[in-house]
Amino acid sequence: MKKMTRGSHQGLLRNREETKRLNTEALWRQVQLLRKEKPDTLWSFKEVWQGAGLKSNVALDSPWNASIKEAVAEHNRLLREQA
Repeated sequence: MKKMTRGSHQGLLRNREETKRLNTEALWRQVQLLRKEKPDTLWSFKEVWQGAGLKSNVALDSPWNASIKEAVAEHNRLLREQA
């Protein structure tokens, strides 16, 4: 049986941080795109994470992306107030 290396702990942490950064950037790009394309319609959270190319809502529900959820909720709140 051949031994496989698992990588270093530091490498795993760097990969995790890089993944978090890329996911956050993709989510913000999607919010900016929705601001341009759909400024007068309500946005769903699913629309945001799917549009960002993510496979699930885990990144959007993470504490470090709370500002993105707040931006979507604020947009929807303002539209409801205008109606």
